[in-house]
Amino acid sequence: IACEVEDLAREGGALIVWMIDNGTLVKKGDELCRFDSSALEEVARAQEIQVIEARSAWNQARLALEVAQTALREYAEGQVITKTKEYEGKIALSESDCNRQADRLVWTEAMYDKGYVSRGQVLSDRQVLEQSRHDLRKTRGELDLFRRQTIPKETAEFRKEIRVAEANLKVETDRLKFEEDRLAHCRKQIDNCVIRAPSDGVV
Repeated sequence: IACEVEDLAREGGALIVWMIDNGTLVKKGDELCRFDSSALEEVARAQEIQVIEARSAWNQARLALEVAQTALREYAEGQVITKTKEYEGKIALSESDCNRQADRLVWTEAMYDKGYVSRGQVLSDRQVLEQSRHDLRKTRGELDLFRRQTIPKETAEFRKEIRVAEANLKVETDRLKFEEDRLAHCRKQIDNCVIRAPSDGVV
C-alpha cells in the first residue's frame, strides 16, 4: 500500500495524523492511515470558487449565443417580412395613385380639347402624374436595395455575432471543464488522505 497524496507544499510528503497499530486485524475498507488534508481542503475551497466563476461565465456565454441566434431569427422572420410588406404596400398604393392620375390626365386632356379646362390644368395634371411615377420608381428601388444589399448585410452582421458568441462559448466551456477537472482532482486527493484496507487481513 502506497500513499497517493501529492506533496502540494513540496516539503517531503504528507503528514500522518493517525495510523493503525501493526498486527491489528482489519476487514476490507477499514481505515489504516489518515494524512493531514487541511492544505488540500484549502486548495479545494479555492478551486470551488474558480468553478463557480467559470460556470457563471459559461452561462453568460451560452445566454449571449442564444440572444444572438434569437436576434437573427427575429430579423429574418419578423423585421424582413414586415419591412418587405411595408414596401409592397407603398408600391401598391403608388401604382393605384399612378393609374388614378393617368385616368385624370386623359380626362383633363379630353376636356382641354373641348375647351372646358385650361392648358395650365393639363400641365399640372401631367406634373402630378410624373411625380406619382417618380415616387413609384423610388419605392421600387428602395425595395430592390433592401433585398439586394440591406438584408444580406444585416444577416451577415447577425451571423458574425453568432460566430463570435459560439467561439466565446467554446472558450468558456473548455475553461469550465478545466476548472471542474482540477476540483475533481483535488477532491480525489482529499479522498486519498484516508488509506483503507484493500482486503481482510492483518496489518
